[in-house]
Amino acid sequence: MLMASDTGLYICLVTNAAGRLYREVAVVVQVPPRFSVLPRTQQVTRGDRFELDCEAVGTPVPTIRWLLNGTQVAGVGQSRGGRGVLVVEKAAKTDEGTYTCIAENAAGHRKAVAGVRVKVPPVIMYAPEEMTVLELNAVTLTCVAEGDPAPATTWTKEGHSVHSSDRVHLMDNGSLVRIRIFALGGIS
Repeated sequence: MLMASDTGLYICLVTNAAGRLYREVAVVVQVPPRFSVLPRTQQVTRGDRFELDCEAVGTPVPTIRWLLNGTQVAGVGQSRGGRGVLVVEKAAKTDEGTYTCIAENAAGHRKAVAGVRVKVPPVIMYAPEEMTVLELNAVTLTCVAEGDPAPATTWTKEGHSVHSSDRVHLMDNGSLVRIRIFALGGIS
């Protein structure tokens, strides 16, 4: 069985009393790709730069290509020397998913997988306006926020946390948080 170390220049030398003759033959043992650097799973924040690095050795030198969720990644340059670096300058939610590095040459191919999660900072989609309410009336304050992971929403009044009580009812419906203050006076 051939091994990579068997690659080289071989010479067939024939001799007899009438003379001598030789022929050279180069033998190149093709070796399937083997990863020397694997891409790593990572979490990034939307708008940040990230890169995935993948390197493979083999004979001939493998080429590297990238897939995102099974689809060829557009705009990735040709790999050099068995190394492929995928760079995303500003991460978007569409850059999230499973990346596959494919190293291939005439002897075969290998795949390595890494996940990228793009976190999105919280955004308040809806918040109450300033309001004036008559004493002894009820008021409902609504705050709607989005983000990934889903943001936690808390309420404070003058630097103190607001908690559910006989007069205050906090409701949490995913991204919608309501505080309802019942008609028994102000929050103390």
